[in-house]
Amino acid sequence: MYSKKGVLKNKIAMKGWTNIEFAKKVGISKNYLSSIVNSKTSLSPKRAKIISDMLDCPIDELFEMRVMEK
Repeated sequence: MYSKKGVLKNKIAMKGWTNIEFAKKVGISKNYLSSIVNSKTSLSPKRAKIISDMLDCPIDELFEMRVMEK
């Protein structure tokens, strides 16, 4: 799963958290969160659920599935 461009960043800011604060809350490094926010890395559905629960919004509002071609 990948974050939708700009959505995750805005949701974190709307809650009044910095990326560093939010990363600590969900138990990941700030660098990993940055990669997720910028859609540079994928994350597991489990981690996506943790993040969406913390932000009180549906998982499909924040993340999307991408099919990778071989």
